Amino acid sequence: MAKYASSERTREAIITATGELVAERGFDNVSIRAIANRSNTNVGSIHYHFGSKEKLFEAVLIYVIDWIWGRYFEGIFDEIDLTTAQGRSVAIRKLAQAHMEGIFQDEKPYWYNKVLFEAVGSESFLDDIIIEEFVSRDMELMDQIRVGEGHERPVSMYVVYHILAGVCVFHSNFKGIIIKSMKLQEYPKEYQTILEDMIVELLEKHFGEEPNKGK
Repeated sequence: MAKYASSERTREAIITATGELVAERGFDNVSIRAIANRSNTNVGSIHYHFGSKEKLFEAVLIYVIDWIWGRYFEGIFDEIDLTTAQGRSVAIRKLAQAHMEGIFQDEKPYWYNKVLFEAVGSESFLDDIIIEEFVSRDMELMDQIRVGEGHERPVSMYVVYHILAGVCVFHSNFKGIIIKSMKLQEYPKEYQTILEDMIVELLEKHFGEEPNKGK
């Protein structure tokens, strides 16, 4: 048991070190040696736990996605009756709030969102993980809200989703320049509320629900 716990701590240290380095340098500029130095391990240990740098990058990305999904998105519709207009309106608000919390809550390590941003921008072998582990699951939540449109997603749904994703990526990864432009030190609560309401309005318009019922 002690050996297993030690192994898990080593694995966790390697993932954390990799995530921090990716946040600082991007995936393309992170070496195995730098990861070993940051995590106080060695190259052999990294290969033992992950096999290759590519597999380690995949593990880091999945680690971040699983944490974010479990914290903000998992089961958000479990107690909502999606067969009613009222229920769907509540679900829209819940979906918007999940995305907003992913941006504005500071409970997660600083490098989580940066790793996602770097993965999205890398156009690499990580694309499939982003699509399968996050985008597809997120859009499946949107599918649950849809009514009377058949099984095929309309193009407009992809447009709405990518607007939503773009807003999240922009506010998460360009926070410094955004708040500096407003001469502030942090996103004000009023700003967060307005942004959430605008996202809800966009989703309600797309799904054809009456506005503001989910507040």
